[in-house]
Parts: sequence; C-alpha cells; structure tokens
Amino acid sequence: MGGIAGHMAHPYELSWVTNGKQLISFFEQAKTVVKEGNSASLKVDGVNVSFKLVKEGENYEFAVDRGTKNDLDVQGVTLSRINDRFPPNHSMREHVFQLLTILNEALPQIRPELKRLGLFDEGNRYLNTEFVSNTTNIVEHKGNFLAIHGVNALVQRGSRGGSKEVKYDKRVFERLIKKLKPVAESHNFNIFGQILTESTREIDFYSALEAPCAVRVSSETTITKSLREWLTEASNPHNERVKIYNQRPVNATSRKIFNYISEGSPIIDFVQEQDAQKAIYGFVMVEATRRLGQVVLDSMSCPLGEVKDFEGVVLRNGHLNPYGPVKITGNFIVNGQNSPFNQVLGEEQIVGEDQTIAIVPGAFKPPHRGHLHMVEEYSNRANKVIVMISAPLKNNRSISGGQEITAEHSKKIWEMLAKDLDNVDIQISPKASPINAAYDFITNGTHNPSTSFIVGSSRKGNDYQKVSEAFKNVSGVNLLPLEETAIDSVQHSPEYLNLLENSGIMNDMPSVRAGKDPASFHSSDMRYLMSMPNNETAMSLLDDFLGEEVRTEALALFEMSSGSGGAYVGHVGKQSIGRDSKKKKLRKVSSPYSSAKANESIINEVYQLIMSRGVTQ
Repeated sequence: MGGIAGHMAHPYELSWVTNGKQLISFFEQAKTVVKEGNSASLKVDGVNVSFKLVKEGENYEFAVDRGTKNDLDVQGVTLSRINDRFPPNHSMREHVFQLLTILNEALPQIRPELKRLGLFDEGNRYLNTEFVSNTTNIVEHKGNFLAIHGVNALVQRGSRGGSKEVKYDKRVFERLIKKLKPVAESHNFNIFGQILTESTREIDFYSALEAPCAVRVSSETTITKSLREWLTEASNPHNERVKIYNQRPVNATSRKIFNYISEGSPIIDFVQEQDAQKAIYGFVMVEATRRLGQVVLDSMSCPLGEVKDFEGVVLRNGHLNPYGPVKITGNFIVNGQNSPFNQVLGEEQIVGEDQTIAIVPGAFKPPHRGHLHMVEEYSNRANKVIVMISAPLKNNRSISGGQEITAEHSKKIWEMLAKDLDNVDIQISPKASPINAAYDFITNGTHNPSTSFIVGSSRKGNDYQKVSEAFKNVSGVNLLPLEETAIDSVQHSPEYLNLLENSGIMNDMPSVRAGKDPASFHSSDMRYLMSMPNNETAMSLLDDFLGEEVRTEALALFEMSSGSGGAYVGHVGKQSIGRDSKKKKLRKVSSPYSSAKANESIINEVYQLIMSRGVTQ
C-alpha cells in the first residue's frame, strides 16, 4: 500500500470490463493464469517502500524514494537523512532505518546484480518492495519480512501510479534475493522475491455465481437474484457518479455505495432516483469481484501458507491487463476498509492508494465564489480537499448592523457552494487558528507516508509567502511548495462591475471606502450586500458572490429573505461565474489589490497567532 507504485487495478477497474458478463470472463481467464503458476504472486498487506541507489561522494548507498516532488525524495532519503524526512513519531522511521541498514550492508555482495538490473545506470529505476513487521494494516504475519516484487521505473514524479514495471532478467533477480537473505536474517528479517502461488484445488465459480444476492430497494421491497443473473444484466458504472441525497456525488463503485447496499439500507432513502440503477450495478460489480475473488484465493497456497490468509494475489498477464498487474483480493476488498491507512484519510475508494490532500484554512466570514474557485482548483489537483473553518476568539464578523456570522453559518454556506465537489470535506477547526489546525493535521504522523499535502493559498498580495513562513519548519512529510501550488485569484464578472458602477451604493461598498479594488472578491462587500435583503440591486450583486439559489438559502440562515429581487438576476446571476454558467470562466485578476482571501486583516491576525504560539521560529 502506498509508495511510488501506487494503485493496482481491481478486475472491475479494467478498461475492457464494461459489463458483468465480461467480469465473469475475466475470472474464467484468471483461473487459467492461476493454474499455470508462474504469473500469480502473493499480494502482501504491507507498506510499499521503493529503494534506489544514490551516489554520496565517491560511494553509492541505498535511499528511500516515495516518488513525490519533495526535495528529499528526489535526492533520496539515505540513513543520514531519515531525521529530515520522518519525524520522531512517524511509523516509518524505525523500519526505514532497519531496511536501509540491511541493504547497505549487502551492497558489496549484490553490486553485480544491481548493475545487471539497471539500478546503477538507469537513474529512474528502483526496487519495488513491501515490508511487513508482524502485523501490518489488518492482516497478521509471522515475523518481519521484505517482499521485493521486482524492478520498476519512475515515469512521473508526484502522480498516483507514476511508475511501471520494467523487463529484467529473472535469474539475476533471483540471485539478488539469494544474496540478500543471509544479511536480512542477521537482522531478524526475511527476504522474498515475488512469492509465487500455486493452485491446490480446482477453481469452480458455479456456487458463487448461483448464490443469491439481495438489494433492498425500499422498506417494503427487496430484489433478490442470483449473482449470475445480476451480472448478466449489469453494465459496469465504474467512474460514473451517483447523486446521494444531501451529500456530494460519489463513484458508483465507491465504498459508500457498497456499504449502504451491503448493510441493507433502502436505496430510495439515499440515492436519487435517476442514479439508482448505477448504484445497484456498482454494488454488484464490487460484490462479484469479492465473491469470485475469494473462490480463487481459497484454492491457492504459497510458501508462507494459505493465500486466503493474506491480502490476495497479483496477476501479471498481458491478456488480462496489458497495462500492468491486476489484483484479486477477495474479502479483503471489504476488510481492507478497516486498515489504519484507510481510516486516517476516510477515502472513498474500496482500497487505499497514494493521496494528495489539500488543506484550505480560513475564517470564511462568509465564504463566496472567490473562495470556491480556490477549492475547485485544488479539487482538480488533489484526491481530497479539506476546508478548515476557524472560530476566531475575537474580531468576529457580523452582517452590517445585524447577526454575527458563526463558523456553523460558514460551514452551511460552504456545503451549498461545494455540493458538486465529491472530494471536498468541510470541517470546523477545533482551534481558533485554522493554520494551526492545518499544521497539526499534516504533522500528526498518522498519514500514509506517501501522502502529499497542499496548503491552500493565493498568489496575489503576500498571502502564500506568509503561509510558507508558517510552514517553513515542517519536516518528515511531503508538503508541496506553496509557490507551485498557490492559486491565482479571480475577479467579479463584467456584469457585476457594470451594475455596481451604475448603482447608488458603490461608494458605500467597504472595499471602495477602504481604497481597495471592488473588482476583487471581498467578504466585507458581501456582508454589506447581505444587510440589504430588500434591495433588488444589492441582491443581484450578491448573486455574483453566491449564485441565486445559494443566495436565497444563505439569507435564510440568518432569518433574512430578499424582497421581490430578481430584477437583475438574469443579467448578473446566472450569467456570472461559478457553476451557474458553463460558458463563462473565472477571469484572472490583474489588479494588485486582489486576493483569494477577501479580508487581509484575517490573514494577518491568523499569522500573528501562529507566530505567538511558536509554530514558526
């Protein structure tokens, strides 16, 4: 799990498996591959670590590379750099030290094999390994061992699955393993190459395919068919979205859909009607992969014991998947959800993989489409975006002459704005400083070591420089450079600016009174407009901050309602920025006053709080 190698495909994720019948065909072909015995190896539930050779002075030594853009990974985490890459409480620290010690001790003996495998000459090649220390993830193993799967080449640093297996001489690889074994054993470790499996009895899918599979449609209706019947009719909706009531859309084969249906929850209670079939077929594809996969695993053994006691098997066969290995994990596809690595991130997918997590901290009093643009950008770059809303101890913001805007208000507005972003999680920070909370989240030592982090910031003004200063002493995690990940802020639509200039309220706008550029998004302007719910012009301008639908719901949170409104909505609201229009794009700000965080005083306040609490030195 984790590492450069990234996510390995389940059968239902293969491009040629477009329906249930083809999933059955996959397992029939897999049965033949398993019988042959030379293309199926054990899948170990361990931690993926990649080892490469680096030159330090005149000598070579082994180094860990997690495949990220972190400078330490690019250089290679050698024994002398472990403290820089992994903080004292990091779960990887002790294991990396032990494994590097073993490999460096064996280096003189295995140098000829490493040369033949291309690790000296090809700078992007590395040993793709999985290490196990007694109990890793959820499967208990006896003793410590390192499984070296083969030789991979790094294709794209910083991306999921950014590497591929390369061809190499299997006899040379076997000699490498043989030479490593005695060195590893002296450190109470065992070394394996690909742990080949063998079929111990006939694989027969008949019983699994004829077994009943029930789907509860409503509290009164349950549809029960054999698994074969379901697969005969099912298309494969992998990568299609399912809309869930009061939640963001999810993948049809996601953990959330699978859990809902497998636990017997009525489909009509959580899935919107038009997506019910996709949800059912997504469940069927995953459930069939689990059942048929377990039949395969129950028939196999390996030198370490019964394959069913491990995570599964890996099949390397060009007919099954010309793009790389495919895994069969049986019940682990469900049990693996309890893995500590998966629990930390709350991932949507059935099995975890390398992650990029973007943290977007702020007070958001209130949030608007300028903020949303930042989150949308990070949603496209990261696997998961966490919006952290602070609850400041002082200087709380209120609607002009009215109600205070609480963190709960901000959260509800965020949920309206980001409702279509399925990988965005909105949280209220337990701390007054959102950046302190982001710092703690990133450095708590519980994340998959291959996780990369982004801290949300804007390029305009001095926003991202201040955030960079706050995180300058972060070590042991892959924090992507803020100068590369900062987002260009956006400005209001031309319709908004035209309406504002011809209104009677422009000179009273807080941004104008403060000498700032009103073309930029300012929460202070938004609060001022919200204080005039019966002013049609103000409400039309407010639509450029929120959109008409969200504007109405946001005002209702404060027990405010707009009057007739709408006189200008068709002109500004739905032809403005954000999701209300697919044709108009957010335009980059050219003004030096622009900032994605609308209230610079909040940034300064948070930064001072960080400094006073000693996060920066």
